[in-house]
Amino acid sequence: MNLPVLQPQLFLGLETKIRNNIHFISDDEIVYPIGAVIAVHNFSIKKQRYIKLADKGKHLTHIAVSPNKKLIAVVETTDKYPICTLWDPHLCRKKKTLTLPADKDIYCNRFVAVEFTFDSKFIILVTGEPDFSLYCYKCDKGRLDSFARANNVNYTGTVTQV
Repeated sequence: MNLPVLQPQLFLGLETKIRNNIHFISDDEIVYPIGAVIAVHNFSIKKQRYIKLADKGKHLTHIAVSPNKKLIAVVETTDKYPICTLWDPHLCRKKKTLTLPADKDIYCNRFVAVEFTFDSKFIILVTGEPDFSLYCYKCDKGRLDSFARANNVNYTGTVTQV
């Protein structure tokens, strides 16, 4: 005897504590977070696909969509370090996971700003206090291309947007 299996058909709700929490990825589809799930909702045919973020201990902080709409950056924070994961919104599959370089002394646990470049080849991630460093990663390779300080010469001021 088989037990019945429940499958989600439609998630409603919107996580409002996340920056840039809703995006269009086509004329008919939007992307938005609901708990530990990113919903890709096609409102013309009333169907949803899901990107499951099942890792415990991580908190979703940002969502960014590339200008060519082929990648979604999902930024999560842990107690020790921030993580940015690049997803394909059409296949709902993970492409790359971006973390801070281990060889540098970095003392932050979150990214405060996330943005793709205009050509969707790079993603810019800015770390929070006390470092406020800017990291530029190649989207196709998932490796660090360059980095720099993100605040002024006196190391004062905060960064909130790229």
